[in-house]
Amino acid sequence: ALAIDFVHETASEPLSRVIDAVINDRDRNSPPTLAMIKDAMNSGLSASLVGAGVLEEAEDDVLLEEIDALIDRHGADALAEEFIRYE
Repeated sequence: ALAIDFVHETASEPLSRVIDAVINDRDRNSPPTLAMIKDAMNSGLSASLVGAGVLEEAEDDVLLEEIDALIDRHGADALAEEFIRYE
């Protein structure tokens, strides 16, 4: 097995805030996957978080690349909460 298989990857602090916003969405019935996070971002969540001051506009630009990289490595159905960075 490759060493990378044993490293627990976490999302950046800004992406963790996006994941947290989706997890705390009261309308959601199931734990969000990475694909659900990407869908929410593409549906305007990132822009609304920038507007609310939760994200900075510069952070928003790189988040789709980051979520795509996580999906490439772990699959679209991976539970997003497993990647939250707690600091």
